[in-house]
Amino acid sequence: MAHIVPRPGGAWFSVSLAAVVESPFPVPGAPRLVHAARHAGVTTILLATPGPPRRLLLFDLIPVVSVAGWPQGPRSHSWAGPLASESSSFYLVPGGGGGTERPDASGWQLCFAGQELALKTRISVPLLQAHAAAQALLRPLVARTRVAAPYLLRTLLYWACERLPAPSLARPENAGACCLGLLDELGRVLEAGTLPHYFLSGQKLRAGDGAASLLGALAMLRRDPASALRAAVEEAKAARKGGGLAGVGGGAH
Repeated sequence: MAHIVPRPGGAWFSVSLAAVVESPFPVPGAPRLVHAARHAGVTTILLATPGPPRRLLLFDLIPVVSVAGWPQGPRSHSWAGPLASESSSFYLVPGGGGGTERPDASGWQLCFAGQELALKTRISVPLLQAHAAAQALLRPLVARTRVAAPYLLRTLLYWACERLPAPSLARPENAGACCLGLLDELGRVLEAGTLPHYFLSGQKLRAGDGAASLLGALAMLRRDPASALRAAVEEAKAARKGGGLAGVGGGAH
């Protein structure tokens, strides 16, 4: 039987990680810690390479417990075909109940990262590009909220693959419509408050606190998505050149 660390394991992991990366004996030429912060069970660190050119490396790190097999209530993914045998496992992640509908859930959430990686290889490039564009549009709207919108958007991507014809989703000329369609579907989920879980039958994902305000911001974005996408592209270009990331101070811990 695997040894399960208690719920504070996420906090312990964050403190221990910060102690390591801030070691008084740095390795010459190794990246330098610029920023470290903990959000729920996730520890985010921003590293800078010595350069030149100076590069910023952003990592979200989560301690997990790997569990072989599958929890009750699995779903099949007929559109993707059979997945690799190594995807028949899942992770336990420190957090608040997995975003499911049950408010009394334990301090662990189920994570299906292996299945998601396997499914990603079966999704057409135009649809992946549409999803990436929708994520870029959504990012500034959820920066300071507790809404699980990014994961809801990814789940909607899987549902789209299951419901819609694969040839239509794979056409490059349909990428823009797919991007806006994902955002429109997200708006409907935020209004309803829940979304059926893609990997567990009978379970639902909750939108989270602030869904109403995000719904309003999303409606405003839909009035001029082209301008919002141009702004996201410019921000990405600035970050790639070493200009930093929005909301991250240079050198502040």
